[in-house]
Amino acid sequence: MSPVGPSDIKLNSSFRTRNSLDYQVELGNTIINFLRVIPDGVLVFFPSYTVMDDCIRVWRESVGNA
Repeated sequence: MSPVGPSDIKLNSSFRTRNSLDYQVELGNTIINFLRVIPDGVLVFFPSYTVMDDCIRVWRESVGNA
């Protein structure tokens, strides 16, 4: 069984999929869901600063589209 996010999109941060918009949005939605139930916050690790920066950029852009 592979891990999936709230929309049943596969959460796989392999080199081949980590730049996918679907993956980045689903990762953000998964983190948001964790934050709703974990009272003192979370610590998130990314495989590189580039992946982290790309995800943050997508998340910031998607807030304006919500």
